[in-house]
Amino acid sequence: MAEDRDGVREVMAPSGRLVPPGDAAAFAAAIADLSADREALAAAAAAARQHMQDHHGVNAASERIDAALKSFL
Repeated sequence: MAEDRDGVREVMAPSGRLVPPGDAAAFAAAIADLSADREALAAAAAAARQHMQDHHGVNAASERIDAALKSFL
């Protein structure tokens, strides 16, 4: 869960819950919603973990580095 700001959307997608910047009430409501639904919280956590591994993890980074280096050959 985070404020919907530049760059955050890409990191949080698709599992993250974004709230309008500076909207404390929306942030509190999002916390309350997830706190009340443990299954939704567990699903969001699993999806977030998978998204981070797929797009921002060591393997994804090494593949991007490898592709960049091969482009110089």
